[in-house]
Amino acid sequence: MPSGEGCKKCAARRHASAKLRLADVADGQAGRAARFQLRALGIPRAVAGRWIADGYLHPVLPGVYGVGHAASSEAADLWSTVLYAGPGAGVGGLAGALWRGVVKWRTAEAIEVSTTRRCRSLTADHPENRLGKAIVVRSRRSVQRRFYRGVPTTTIPQIVLDLAATGDVELVRFALAQLDFMRILNVRALERTCGQGIPGTVVLREAMGRPQPLFARARSQFEVRLVQVCELTGIPLPDDMDVKVAGHEVDAVWWDEMVIVECDGEGNHNTWRQRRRDSARDMELRDLGFLVIRYTTDRLDDLWAVHADLTRQLDERRGRSGAYRSAG
Repeated sequence: MPSGEGCKKCAARRHASAKLRLADVADGQAGRAARFQLRALGIPRAVAGRWIADGYLHPVLPGVYGVGHAASSEAADLWSTVLYAGPGAGVGGLAGALWRGVVKWRTAEAIEVSTTRRCRSLTADHPENRLGKAIVVRSRRSVQRRFYRGVPTTTIPQIVLDLAATGDVELVRFALAQLDFMRILNVRALERTCGQGIPGTVVLREAMGRPQPLFARARSQFEVRLVQVCELTGIPLPDDMDVKVAGHEVDAVWWDEMVIVECDGEGNHNTWRQRRRDSARDMELRDLGFLVIRYTTDRLDDLWAVHADLTRQLDERRGRSGAYRSAG
């Protein structure tokens, strides 16, 4: 066998072995790998360049590649951002809160990542950014991170503080209610993240001083809005949310008044079949003595119209459940 042919076969075996080792790394990172990991595996830059040309490595972010395929997923995008920011980085902010289930019904226009390294943020239209989302890099002296569903994020207290730094106190109140519902709310840990001059401190402390457990019971942002309308206008808060009444799951109920409020979004109450279902259910609940009130999402923006309508019904029907039970 000519020596040149033998060298080529040895090189091919080395490259095949390197691909297997790289695939093992990428498997634990949602199919993503970074340039520094290729170097750690002893893969030369020239070899990596050939793999890119051959379609084995797919550039995603500067120095970050999809290994073997270019398919994307939420986990893959988060991992790409973490690898771009370097070893020890973790996803934070709204993207981290959504991934951890601390926030719902929002979308993160940017992926925020914390790192101890110097790394520039990327706009969504940066030529080397193939995620379609901006990358916001927060440089910190230290980063504590936790793995959740296979993705490294910053700690829950840091994520909540990041949310508070946006100035959206209602978002933070929802996050705190969700953490309480998940039984992972640690007020002392949250307090330790606060301090004079630390962004988000004022908003976080305000949110902690105004807890609202009903937020975590809501199935949609429109139900959260109903609770906010009650808070802002002085309407008595519902006794229950997303509870079954006569086998039907309702959005909000006042038991003593036997009043049910349903929040009708644009996407789930506009077909003939849906309207017929709603009508039949409302008739059944009325037969049991309940008053069913439906508010569309735009109506909930008219706070005082809802206040005038709902408080009148609640006032007129106070004690209705006792009278209904006596009559029964």
